[in-house]
Amino acid sequence: MATETACVMAGIVGMGADNLEPKASAKAANVGQYLISISDIARGMHEQGTWEGAVLSNPHGRRVVAQILGAAYIDDWRLMYVNKEAIDMAVEALMSQGGELVGDEIAGLLDSVGLREPTAADPYPDDMPSVPDERAGLTALEGTA
Repeated sequence: MATETACVMAGIVGMGADNLEPKASAKAANVGQYLISISDIARGMHEQGTWEGAVLSNPHGRRVVAQILGAAYIDDWRLMYVNKEAIDMAVEALMSQGGELVGDEIAGLLDSVGLREPTAADPYPDDMPSVPDERAGLTALEGTA
């Protein structure tokens, strides 16, 4: 669903990538490349005439989708990282109450555990492992022949 939603955002609604500094934007796009759903790639890129295919087969569109997915992943990772203990406390409270909360109980629980926003000093996730560019590999191989 995330890839499909990002394709809608980029290709149908016309939204662009998040307004991030260039280094953060590149990191988000590189992380997002790993998050693009295989099923959306197969359904989109190999079926001509689909809006997913139009977005994912266009290098710029695919990069925007990757940046949207990667930025969301990084934001979520950082939020969970800085709130590890609070999340554990919320889980314990939820389990002790039988696993079901409704309405104001949810807001009360979240307020009681002390969630916070990440700051600039908080860490970012590691970069995804880089995948060699096949063109660079071919060039290197051709130079050794």
